Amino acid sequence: MLAQIAQYRKPVSGVLLALMMLFTLYAGLSPSIESYKAIWPSGLLAGAAAILLLPDTRLAQRIQLSVLVTVGIVLLLFGLNMGADVHWPGLLSQNTGLLCMLFSVGLLKLIVTTGAAVEQKLPVGRKAFLHTLISVTGFGSVINISAPVVIADRLSLNRPLDYFSAGTVVRAFSACAAWSPFFGGMAVVLTAVGDEHVLSMMLYGLPLTLTFLVVLYVGGVLFTPEKLDAFHGFPIRLESFFVPLSLTVMVFVANQLLPVVPILSVIALSATLLTLTILIWRQGVTATIQRMIEYIRVDLPKMVSELQLFISAGILASGLQSLVQVGTLHSPVDEFTGVTACVLLALLLVIAAMGLHPVILIVSVTPIMLAINPDPVLLGLTFLFGWSLGTCISPLSGTNLIMQGRFGIVAWRGAMQNWPYIAVLYCAACVILVIRSKFG
Repeated sequence: MLAQIAQYRKPVSGVLLALMMLFTLYAGLSPSIESYKAIWPSGLLAGAAAILLLPDTRLAQRIQLSVLVTVGIVLLLFGLNMGADVHWPGLLSQNTGLLCMLFSVGLLKLIVTTGAAVEQKLPVGRKAFLHTLISVTGFGSVINISAPVVIADRLSLNRPLDYFSAGTVVRAFSACAAWSPFFGGMAVVLTAVGDEHVLSMMLYGLPLTLTFLVVLYVGGVLFTPEKLDAFHGFPIRLESFFVPLSLTVMVFVANQLLPVVPILSVIALSATLLTLTILIWRQGVTATIQRMIEYIRVDLPKMVSELQLFISAGILASGLQSLVQVGTLHSPVDEFTGVTACVLLALLLVIAAMGLHPVILIVSVTPIMLAINPDPVLLGLTFLFGWSLGTCISPLSGTNLIMQGRFGIVAWRGAMQNWPYIAVLYCAACVILVIRSKFG
């Protein structure tokens, strides 16, 4: 009996998540629906899938999730006792919009070709190092965690992945979160400060991403030139960028034509339509249907970490919001300035280095900071930069854990080697934050 339950547990959870995506897209496309939080079935479906997939969760994450949910419920009960008006449909639906976007973007891995899968000899040297940085950042900005995995797999095809190569991939991938609208970090921030600020945050975030690449390359040239000269890199193929560029154009055009549709829904729909179109063109309708069924049954349940983390973080956010509503929680500052943003960013990085996921920090801080009516772009950038830099130096970030599980790169050691780069990039991030505060 237990074996039969285990056999169907993942496919059933995949179907539940697919239904959650449909409800969420319906909410995004319906002008009469105020937000994703108003569609309670999507939250129930996501919550049911998260429970079904608990046996696939690592013990450390189960403990973290338990703490988040417990604290969130305790805060909710306290808020209710103080007279808070809790929005119950949003308890589990706080983050369904960004989950829908992440799951839809995950479809892109079905159509992305790297152009190097059959190439047995990798380029070597500084140019190959630069091409690897550009490839990881270019692909990662659109297809998320699939990009560093694909590229690291290729780099380790004929040799074990060393710490320098692994660090290069992790650092370049972390740069994506500073600007990419297709990234989980941006989705979390937009949920916190509002979709209408996405273009401004991209505009201010892109310079940090470019600074990331410059610092990584120049740092390699100045301090580890011998490693750059011997670096086996990932080759750039122009045709490989067709999908990322196509998705970017689709999102931009759709956002102009449908300005009232939330950007998360625009991205989810664009990624889904692009994937279906290219799959049908390459493989035909029947094969495309089979591949989509496989994605729902097999691939969606693999995103269990993101699912459970965002559901739990949503419960915590609801509890914190109830306390802010009744006036129990207060901001330690009266004004959110550029200096305040830099201090908050430093705190986010220190806590991230201790292993706390950025999404937990964001949902915890947002209700408190929104109470003082900050510049939403400045606050969003602070969170975005905290996500980008923090995941790089956190030993428990998904990227570092993947490098450990897949390639044997010890997570804490991999995170430690990123600190010198992040120290420099923190200063660059502060410059951008101060500029925004002065001239925004």
